[in-house]
This record gives sequence, C-alpha cells and structure tokens, in this order.
Amino acid sequence: MNPLEDIAEAFSFLEQEHGFLCVTRRYYPSLFGNAVVEYESPVLRVKVVRDRTQYFCAFAVRRDPIEWVDLDTLLHDLGEQRELDDLSSGELLSLEAVAASVRRHFVRLAALFDDRVYAESCARFNEYKRARVRTLFGDRFADQLEARRPTRP
Repeated sequence: MNPLEDIAEAFSFLEQEHGFLCVTRRYYPSLFGNAVVEYESPVLRVKVVRDRTQYFCAFAVRRDPIEWVDLDTLLHDLGEQRELDDLSSGELLSLEAVAASVRRHFVRLAALFDDRVYAESCARFNEYKRARVRTLFGDRFADQLEARRPTRP
C-alpha cells in the first residue's frame, strides 16, 4: 500500500464511527514519500501527516483561519503524559500508534474543541506551547518569538 491507503485504513474509524469525510489526500513521492490526509466533520478537522517515516496528527475547529493543534499538545492537555512520552519517544510515531491514540481518546479530544470551552482550551494550548518553546530553546528565543507574535483583537 502507499501512505495514503495506509492512513485511510488506520483512520477509517473517523469516517465509520464519527461521520468525518476525507477532504484532502496528497502524496509526495519525490519528497521522501511524505503525505497529508485531512478529514472534516461539521465542526472539526483532523489532519494526518506522514513526514518521512513518522506520522503526526493535528486537530482544528472547522472555521477560518485554520489553527491546527498537534496531538502532543492535546494529550498534554488531557493529562495523558505517559502516552505523550511514549508517542514522543520517536520509535512510537508509527501510524498505528498515532491512530490508536486518537481513537482511544477521540471523544475527549473532540470535547476540547466544543464551542463552550474552546476559548479556555486555546489559552491552555498556547500556554503549553510557550512553555515548550522555553524548555527547548530558552527564555531569550521564547521572548523574541513572543514579541513578534501578532496580537488578536
């Protein structure tokens, strides 16, 4: 199978159990075999990316502009630190592991994007992302990024 078929099979539960439709399927054989598959429901988007040999997943509400939130951030927000550590170990960024994690936590993941709690969820997501940048790159770099960040009305 090619990566698009692999992703479609692993994430078929989105269509079969949660009413999503596959809206984007892109395969880049000349770019290390990278691929992108996007799904949409009436309120939520899910993106699966194959980057070389690793797979990543992100969620977004279905409105513009699209603001993707990666699975790592979402698992952290749900308090699933052990699973996050396992997925982040590198060896476990397999398609099967990522799909299993999304499937296992799907209801809780989707709830983070409910209109009633989405603003609070975004605030937590952004705080976690800022803390992660500080940890990985230091205060000086994080401060520079923060200073360049556009403010929202």
